[in-house]
Amino acid sequence: MSGLAGAAAVCVAVVFALAAGAKWRDRPTTAHAFRDLGLAAPERWVAPVVFVELGLAMLLIVRPAIGGPAAIATLIVFSVVLAVAIRRGDDVVCGCFGATGDRPVGPVDLVRNGALVLTSFVAATGTGIARPSLVGLVTVTALGAAVALVLQLLTIRSQIGSVFRIELAGEVS
Repeated sequence: MSGLAGAAAVCVAVVFALAAGAKWRDRPTTAHAFRDLGLAAPERWVAPVVFVELGLAMLLIVRPAIGGPAAIATLIVFSVVLAVAIRRGDDVVCGCFGATGDRPVGPVDLVRNGALVLTSFVAATGTGIARPSLVGLVTVTALGAAVALVLQLLTIRSQIGSVFRIELAGEVS
């Protein structure tokens, strides 16, 4: 299990590091997204959020038993912020990965965070420096690809109302 835990820790660490880098690279857009999400003084939040994400990435690698629960707590807080925006019906961009997307927040973001929470839970079972095994890396990569596919299908469904439509012979559309 430790090889799988190591792979999970590396996976979540990479996600947090990429998110931090994207936010830092385009701080004005990130601050704008934070403002739209309802955070007061959003410019003041960018650096601390980036710092927390980078710290979590390092902690997941060095001490996954501590980094995993910390990542879970952080993802829950991020998810609550997103859920409040969704509940209000706000048409705002997440800013989760900086300026890389222009899709409004929605249930897909909560599903993504849920998958990251589960992966963080697996990472938390690690006992030392994250040492992913080949089997662990293949497993986490395959599961990550499956989650990415599901997220993409959910995004398509939310944008056009269906993923695909098959008309049967004789059916009138």
